[in-house]
Amino acid sequence: MRRRDGLHPMGVLCFLGLALLSAPGVGEAQVAKVRLATSLSPPSLDSIVAYVAAEAGIFRKQGLQVDVVEYRGGATALRALLAGEVDITSTELQNVVRLQHEGKRIIYVFDLVKRMSMDFVVHNDVLAKNGIKPSDPLDRKLQSLRGLKIGYTSPNSPSDVYSRFYLQKAGLVPGKDAEMVSVGSPPSLVAALKTRRIDAFQLTAPTSTVVEKEGFGTVIIHGRSEEQTRAAIASPLSIIASDGFIEHGRGHPRTSGTYSKVLGKYVRDEHALPLMDALRKMTLAPAQRLEARVPAMAAKGRVRVGADADLTIFDPATVIDRSTYEDATIPAAGIPYVIVFGQVVVDSGHVTKARAGRAIRAPVRSP
Repeated sequence: MRRRDGLHPMGVLCFLGLALLSAPGVGEAQVAKVRLATSLSPPSLDSIVAYVAAEAGIFRKQGLQVDVVEYRGGATALRALLAGEVDITSTELQNVVRLQHEGKRIIYVFDLVKRMSMDFVVHNDVLAKNGIKPSDPLDRKLQSLRGLKIGYTSPNSPSDVYSRFYLQKAGLVPGKDAEMVSVGSPPSLVAALKTRRIDAFQLTAPTSTVVEKEGFGTVIIHGRSEEQTRAAIASPLSIIASDGFIEHGRGHPRTSGTYSKVLGKYVRDEHALPLMDALRKMTLAPAQRLEARVPAMAAKGRVRVGADADLTIFDPATVIDRSTYEDATIPAAGIPYVIVFGQVVVDSGHVTKARAGRAIRAPVRSP
């Protein structure tokens, strides 16, 4: 929200910053207009939060009319803030410090430093050579960083600071026991790891998952805490889904373990959310989220006459994930039958030869 004194509030988690700045007791008749900048390249978690908050009506409840303005990069969004084209954007802490030293009147509203999810990715060849597995103890994984070339986006960026933190935690000296290489943008980090210019890097999703999908790197240290995962699963704003896959026998354990882990660990064992809420998040909610753009999804996520006959039969008392980083193909326990388009694809816990799945695509839009 632009202040009358010309100050630009700015926060990493934009919609929380807006909520903090909104006046208490603002009614629908007193709507404050706000222009919020998001970055499209690379996609970031704070950009997603802005869209989720808008759709959930959080801005409206605070008496705010938010116009989300999309920019191609974080630097462009920051320049738009300084030029007065937008009122709020997200940026890294060091940019705020630099601008304040330059005399720019910037207000830093909310900080994600304690909430960031930084994944440490290492090239698969390096892991094989050093005999390191993602399931190894943290101390062993940290010690394996000795002698590696670790890439980061830019000096003093989170990818630089957090990588140095891990090295120091292992008793290693950055620049001496492990080479630190400034590479540039997240896509540049991915390319550098793929070509073995670097051995590892640390960055937030989706960059880390891109590497795993392409099959040349593996996340060995996850920055997200169990508390954050549990809070996300239980949140009324969240939908549970997975982009996991198996290729050449390799993949992420979420491929076969996402839904069974939620049902077994978070519903049955930890009571983080009720069973029916979990089922809605996995079935109806994703279908409803997509059906406006993909009409075929209106026949998914429901058990009713006329809907697609996609059914999973599970035992709430025994369902649990069993897949690992070493073998992501291990099927979940407690799921004896799966039916896709009326055909049994899992029978008594065993995958059949039926291949009943069909691609679901959105209709092509005219230019």
